[in-house]
Formats: sequence, C-alpha cells, structure tokens
Amino acid sequence: MTSTTIDTAIAAWKAATTQADRDLAAEAIAQHIAHETPEGSDYESATEELIDRLKAEFGPVPVEDLRDAIAPNRFYIALPAAIPEGEVEGIWGIGRSEELAIEDAHHWTQTRPATVGEGEWVVSHEGTYEAFPTATEAHAYAKTLGYRAEPCTEALYRRVKAEGYDVTGRNSYTYAKNGSVYDVVEREAA
Repeated sequence: MTSTTIDTAIAAWKAATTQADRDLAAEAIAQHIAHETPEGSDYESATEELIDRLKAEFGPVPVEDLRDAIAPNRFYIALPAAIPEGEVEGIWGIGRSEELAIEDAHHWTQTRPATVGEGEWVVSHEGTYEAFPTATEAHAYAKTLGYRAEPCTEALYRRVKAEGYDVTGRNSYTYAKNGSVYDVVEREAA
C-alpha cells in the first residue's frame, strides 16, 4: 500500500476538474500537513497559506469547457457589488456561471468574498469585521461587499476574454445594459 505524499495531494489539487475533487485534495493536503506538524503547532494556517498560494497560481476550478457543453448560452461579468444595478464601474471578472465570474474577479484582484460568521452574525471582509443583530442584516451587508455577477452577451464575454478586464475604462470597447443583459457598445472614433 502506498501512502499519499504532499506532492501527490498537490498534484491532485492542480489536476482537479470539479470543486468536489479540489476539496478532497485540499483535505488530503491538510491531513498530510497535520501529520507532519509538531503537536501544538498551527497546521491549519500552514494549510490555508498553501491552498491560497495554489489558488493564486492556478485560479478557479477549470470547468468552463464543460460548462460550455452543459449551458452554452450563459455568460456573466463580475461588477463591484457596491455599484447600483444599471450602473457600471469596470468589469472585474467573467465566467460561464455567476459563481465563476465572481470567483474570477476575486482571483484577479487577490481578494476573498465576505463571510458571515454563524451565531454572532459578524461579517468579515479583507481584514474588517462588522457585527449585526440578525442573520438577515449580516447577509444583506455581505452582499454589498466584493462583486456581483450580471448576465452578458456572448459578444461582451468574448471581447473581455480577448482584450482583458475593463477596470480603467480605457479598453477599445464599452458596455451597457441592453434589456436584461450587458452588451458591447462600440466607441465612436474621435
């Protein structure tokens, strides 16, 4: 019987094509680090640091090609959550699902989504903490942080994929909401 090494677990994490497979590989990484860490040491922080480095290097789970086959007409952009709906302040991520667009934005900005602590209703985001009296208020506040996904046309998705994110407004294209989706609007020549 062969035992799983940390290198094998990391290779499995990198090769994972689903979030469940990545979670399983991350658990194997954590168990290996815990086994190799002296008693009383903080193996959880070491595990978290390693997983964060892997996420920064390899990004979200590479399932977009599979999603093309499953849902070929779904495209999303990630916009700052604090910007009111209908207004645009830069495209920060793209994806073939809402989750992937938001994950992409967090990956490229090297940020994490806001989290709501259970029981105490504390929202943590990028080193800040805000307490709320109810879960409803905490979750509503958390939604205003980070990014939100909006549906877009395939043309806008492909344009962003080809030319990059529009975080400065200097790209050769602009975009606006056209009905229920965001679409490309060509800039007029000066």
